Amino acid sequence: MKHALRLRARAIAQHINQDWHTEVSASVCSRLYSYLKEFDYQSIGLYMPMRDEVDVRPLISKLQKEGKSVYLPKVINRSDIAFFHYEEGDTLERNGVFSLEEPSADKKAIATALDILIVPAVHFYCGYRLGRGKGYYDRYLSKYPPKHLLAGITLGLLGNEPFPQDEWDIPMKIIFSPKDDDSSLPPLLKQDA
Repeated sequence: MKHALRLRARAIAQHINQDWHTEVSASVCSRLYSYLKEFDYQSIGLYMPMRDEVDVRPLISKLQKEGKSVYLPKVINRSDIAFFHYEEGDTLERNGVFSLEEPSADKKAIATALDILIVPAVHFYCGYRLGRGKGYYDRYLSKYPPKHLLAGITLGLLGNEPFPQDEWDIPMKIIFSPKDDDSSLPPLLKQDA
C-alpha cells in the first residue's frame, strides 16, 4: 500500500503547476516560521526540496539572516544520513540515491541532536510519515531525536489518505501542510477538475 501511495504522489507531482507550488510553499513556510518563534533554538535541520516537496529555500535564507544554524541531510552510506552545516551559497552535490542536493563531502556532520528538525514527506497520516521507502529518517531519529521539536512538512498531495504504520515509525509533533480547504489542493485533486 505504501508503495502504491508513493507512486500516486509521484504521478500527481509531475502535473503540479509551478505557480501553485510556489504559492503553497510560501504559505506553509510562513506558518512554520511563525510557529518556530515559540522556541528558543539555534540549530535546525531542513532540506533541499524535490519537486513534490515544500520549497523551504526562502525559509532557509530567512533563518540564516537571523543567525540560526541550518543543517541539511546527506546520505553517508547505504543506510544512514547525517546532517551537515549549510550556509547559503555553499556548493551542493547531487547524490545517487534520490538525486538530492546535499552538502559537499568536505563539510563536517553535526554529532549531536539538532534543536529542531523539519522532516519532509510524500504524505502524513495521523502524524506518521510516508517517506521515500529507504528508512533514512527513521534510523536517524532513533539515534538523534531533536531536542525541542520534530515537525513534518508536506504539500499534501494525497489529502487524508490512510496508510499502515510500522513499529519503527516515529510520529511528528506537528505537521505543516496546505490548508484543508479545497482551494489549497492542486487542480488535479479538486473534485470538479
